[in-house]
Amino acid sequence: TNAINNTAGAVFESGSVVAVGAGNLVSNAGLLSPGGYNNVFVTTLTGNLAQAATGTYGADFDLQASASDRLAVSGSATLAGTVQVNLINPLAAPGYARPGTAATTLLTATEGLTTSGLNLAAFQTAVARYGLVLPDANTLSLQWAVNYAPAGLTPSETTLGKAINALQADQTSPAFRPIATNLFYLPDVGTLGHAYDSLMGSGVAAAQ
Repeated sequence: TNAINNTAGAVFESGSVVAVGAGNLVSNAGLLSPGGYNNVFVTTLTGNLAQAATGTYGADFDLQASASDRLAVSGSATLAGTVQVNLINPLAAPGYARPGTAATTLLTATEGLTTSGLNLAAFQTAVARYGLVLPDANTLSLQWAVNYAPAGLTPSETTLGKAINALQADQTSPAFRPIATNLFYLPDVGTLGHAYDSLMGSGVAAAQ
């Protein structure tokens, strides 16, 4: 009987194949990272997977390619603990992110997926929001929404945000991507609104 026990505080950087055999178990109480960090990777696991409350599934996510790490489990999967999202190429990839809502598959389990108190650790901003979704009984996905005109802005700020959404949807203005990236990381709507006010120059116009 084969098993892999990744204990609390340990790191398991899985390769393309993990084969403990049908009915056998990979248990994770530490960090499980397909292919290691900063490397979008797919691991095929023959057997079952159980992640404990102390365990972390470290998932790389590439905004530019809309792709993430994925675990393909042939048996069942039970997940507690945390999914930790690591953004690939964080200084450039957000400039390629198109507005809207999308999802990428993090894990599939052929014989069923069960979650218990599973948490998401991701850098939420005024522009980008992340969440875990279960589209069916066998799949765990990371969902993200990008919107440069979130609720809570003033009408003029919202107008500018919608213009930025249009620029980012088009992806035909590469010189704007560094600005979009800086706006992408602003932590809350109030900070985003202040940034828009400075870009618009409305104070100067009012003074004139």
